[in-house]
Amino acid sequence: MSADGRHAGAAALISPLAAAGRADEVVARVSQAIQLGLFIDGEQLPAETEFAAQLGVSAMTLREALAVLRQQGLVETRRGRTGGTFVRRPSSPPLHDLRSRLLGMTVSTLRDLADEQFAVSGAAARLAAARASAGNVRRLLILAEQLRKASSLGSRIRADSRFHIEVALASQSERLTRLEVGLQTQLADLLWLPHDCELSVAEVAAEHQSIAEAIAAEDGDRARALAERHVEHGLRRLTLLRLAAAEAGLGTGVAGSFDQALVRVGAALEDVFGHVSQVAGALVAEQRSCRRAGEQLTAERLGRLRDVMQRQLGELPSAAGVGVVAAPGLVAGHERHLEWWQRRAGGGYTRLRLNLDRASVDLYDYLDMDWFTVPRTLRRRCVYGPYIDFTCADRYVLTMTMPVLDGEESFLGVAGADVAMSHFEPGLLAILRTAPSDTVLVTAERRVLAANTPRWIAGARLDRLPAAGDGTFAAAAEVGADSGWVLAVAAS
Repeated sequence: MSADGRHAGAAALISPLAAAGRADEVVARVSQAIQLGLFIDGEQLPAETEFAAQLGVSAMTLREALAVLRQQGLVETRRGRTGGTFVRRPSSPPLHDLRSRLLGMTVSTLRDLADEQFAVSGAAARLAAARASAGNVRRLLILAEQLRKASSLGSRIRADSRFHIEVALASQSERLTRLEVGLQTQLADLLWLPHDCELSVAEVAAEHQSIAEAIAAEDGDRARALAERHVEHGLRRLTLLRLAAAEAGLGTGVAGSFDQALVRVGAALEDVFGHVSQVAGALVAEQRSCRRAGEQLTAERLGRLRDVMQRQLGELPSAAGVGVVAAPGLVAGHERHLEWWQRRAGGGYTRLRLNLDRASVDLYDYLDMDWFTVPRTLRRRCVYGPYIDFTCADRYVLTMTMPVLDGEESFLGVAGADVAMSHFEPGLLAILRTAPSDTVLVTAERRVLAANTPRWIAGARLDRLPAAGDGTFAAAAEVGADSGWVLAVAAS
């Protein structure tokens, strides 16, 4: 490894891909390594066979990726005995590409990345305070000064990201270094995107120096606290940039009133419930058909609703899954049963299969889950989340359910949809962009769902639900019926 740790950072970036074989992933990794300075201008890349092995891809995939990198002007190939593939690092990354990448990320995604960086950078800083060598500390102070003097966008990105990577290197943890390098490739260049509210180079450099001084003083608690605060500042900046990028890319829209925004958010919910009601109606029809025939509903007959569910999935792009969850004993031979279809990553649909055996430690006991108990007990719709649906959709989702009733009292179960926040959030932000400034949408659990300002970060919980005239909010109202969501505008 060189004295500045550059090759250690590059090694972390070009380790085998998680999903091997995709040329676009190779392009992303190598181009980001070049932008971050992990490969320097004029440096020769490893021989194709060696480089492909490092990345865990075939030689053909690597050649395809290198062809794209040549078109982008990031590498050049020279013939002859001293030939090979050499890095051509631009002074600054293309702003259009950065803005496009930022627009492809939701505010929730940025917060999730910042959560990871909060854990990684904080832990690395604390360990560095106990493990850093004098050379590490010297390097950190030099990088802080380099950022202070950086005059171009590219040099600022490189000095900033290299500081964080050096802290990870000083922690002596290979895993933390790999994680930090990955985070820097996703966030560092976005953070420095030009904006009306410019990022203060002096302030960021001062934060870097404070972290370095805490590491030098072997004060792990202070180093960690400073690193975590630094990440929080970055998250607010990224949120501001993401909101600004949406306005620049989509237009600011026609400014509307608070009441108009309230109606539009309610309409977004009603659109989802409209599709869910189609599934509920199909279940009622199937149950009545069974009753007329003097039969009990079976799993096979419930499976006939598949076409209805898949049609609703096809018509509702934000849905990760749609289906029905049966009341206990509704389906013959099954105390618990569900018919739920999910969108498959590669296209098409797949049926969700869960362990519903009461004797199993892995029981998926939906009878205790709010999205089931609220419709069952209160006979009303429920909007639950957002939450990480690790067991089913394995995504950050909202689950929206409604009771399925055959007559006034006969509860058949619930019909519902898992709505992926990655698809649903952009629509909410588009609505909030036309609302009054500093408008926030909060769930019944006081969790921030979306906001048109970095003042509130998605996922954070307020100390109380907003109420009009409470000193904090000038206007507040519940969204639609049964959602529990509150739309509110800050008093100032």
